[in-house]
Formats: sequence, C-alpha cells, structure tokens
Amino acid sequence: MKKIITIPAGTPNDENRDYLPLAIKGSDMVVNENGNNSRPYPELLREYHGVVADGIEDVWYEYVPSTYDPSQKTPLVVSLHGGMMTGWGQAIYTSWTDVAEREGFICVFPDSSDGAFWTVEWDPAKLKGGLQPGLHGNPPSAKENHDIQYILGLIELMQSKYNIDEGRIYMQGMSMGNMMTATFSRHCAYKLAGAAGSGANSGYGLLFDENGNTLGEGGPVDAWLSRPELNGFEGDEQSNKYNLRYWLKINEGEGLPMISVVGEDNFAFFPGKKADTVYLDIKNRDHGQSFDDAELVWSYLFSGSRREADGTITHTKSNIERKGDDISIAIAKDCSKAWLNGKPVELTGPTILWQKLKYH
Repeated sequence: MKKIITIPAGTPNDENRDYLPLAIKGSDMVVNENGNNSRPYPELLREYHGVVADGIEDVWYEYVPSTYDPSQKTPLVVSLHGGMMTGWGQAIYTSWTDVAEREGFICVFPDSSDGAFWTVEWDPAKLKGGLQPGLHGNPPSAKENHDIQYILGLIELMQSKYNIDEGRIYMQGMSMGNMMTATFSRHCAYKLAGAAGSGANSGYGLLFDENGNTLGEGGPVDAWLSRPELNGFEGDEQSNKYNLRYWLKINEGEGLPMISVVGEDNFAFFPGKKADTVYLDIKNRDHGQSFDDAELVWSYLFSGSRREADGTITHTKSNIERKGDDISIAIAKDCSKAWLNGKPVELTGPTILWQKLKYH
C-alpha cells in the first residue's frame, strides 16, 4: 500500500438526532447516526447537476484525488447510497474518498433519481402484497429503468471528463444501493470489472427461473458480498445462500472456498473460471456497511481486477492476497460438521453458540 489512511477528527455534534443533517455539507461536523459514525465532509468532494439520461436532471458528487494526473489511466468507483440517503451521505459514511486519495482513483456518488430510493428490481413473489409508499415497482426493462440508464450515462460522462481506465470501472452499494448494484450487474455487469454490496439481497425470483437457471444478461463479474451477521431482515440466511449461489454459477466458481478469519471479519474466497467471488460475514454487525468496507473491497478485490477488451475478467496481484489461513476452522450452530483446514470434518459432539452484545 502506498500510505496509511488518516481520518480527520472533525467536530462531534453529539446533540444531533437528525438523519444526515444538511449542516454537515461543507463542514467538519461528525455525527453518530444510530451507531454509524460519519467522517468529516471530504474537502475535494464536488456536487454536480446535469442531464445524462432520459432528459431528466440528476445530482451526483465527484471525488477526484489530489494526485490525479490527466495523462494517466485512472480507475473509477461508482458508490451507491442506501434508501433515504444521498450521494454525499454515502461519501461520509464510508471510507471510499480516503481510499481513493491513497490509491489515486476517482469516486462518484450519485443521488438516486428521486432523491431517496433507487429503482431496483423486486422479486415478483414479494410484490403480491404491494410496495411500501415511495418505492418504485419493476420497470418493464433495463432500458426503461431510469436509474440504470442514469448510471450508464454517468459512467460515460466520467470517461469524457477524465482519463478513466475503461477496464477498471467498479461499483459498490449499501442496503438499497446494494440492491441497485445487483440490479445493474444482472443487466450491465459487462461495464464493470467488479461489483460489491453490503446489507441487502436480491430475491430468489430475480436470480433463478422456475428451473433453477440463472437470470440476467450482464454476465460474469468479480463479485463481493458483505453480509452483516445481525442484518435483521426476514429470511436473510436463505437469501444470503441464494445470492452467493447465483454469483458462483455466473462466475463458474470452482470447488471449495479458501477461508480466512481476521478479527470479526470471516472471508470465503471462491476462485472462478470466469470471475472470482468473495463472501464476507461480518460478526456482530447489524444492517448497513462497516466503515472499512471500502478498504476491504478495494484491497482484496478491486485493486487487482480488470475487464479486458474482449470482455474477460483478469487478475493481477491485489493489495492484499486472497488466500485462506494456513490453519482454519469454522463451526456453526446446529451443524454436525466443522470446516477444518479447507475441508469438512465430522464433529464428535453438539455445538454451543456464544452470544455477545452487538456493537458497531
């Protein structure tokens, strides 16, 4: 790594109980929103308004690192906010701008087109009861989904403004931004070298047809799934499994994963014939994304991932090598087998779940 990241301290506003108070914009104020700590508003973050698709004016925020050299090809990361958030909110609740400054890539944080919710695809099985107020129903096609066209247009705009490396364009999203990243990837993954998301899943009916065949024309892409243990959505265990299975099928994941435990981060690395897949289980974390999610996604995956001109995904050495621990064990509640040094073994007795207080 080129250098360490130092997060500015900022001025705490412990009295704040508002969600993303506008006073943060352009200031050094920091807040704790339901356990999520913000960073000070990035000095180089710039707001833009414009029409990039469908004749509709949208809003986005660009972070160009101080070391940007127009003569050099530069990677691009598109980072998508959660529901009821903003592009600048995603910038202050993540470390993407800090990693961008250290690594020299450009980051863009779009606002969803309606300023609150992305136009994501919903599992038809879950639409029978209707959607919550403010949410959008399924558009007929990707071409009629303004947010997909908006993101495609925004990528083209970044390529016209800056010397973007067309083989190193990535996307990451949190919560509903994760759902939008998945929606985009199922249709347009061919535009990306890597796609990552935290805190939300796509429904089974969006991933597989009635015969178990994968849906979507986007194709393979290096995929990263961050899954907080205490996410709190009904059916998380099943949907986590199906979303992982989807990308393993798309990317032609081979064999058993390599696992690595780093503090409360449990990694499973799945090499694939067409692209790689990473599953991160974050112990004791509830819904959302960890502040270091950007650092992990970039250092383990995006830093060494490229889409070639022929559409294939290739890999160079990433900042942190994706490999399993030399000695590794994983044990789960109510399971009769453990995962030991890369393979399953029979347990001789029952497992006991150790509970501890959750924290951010």
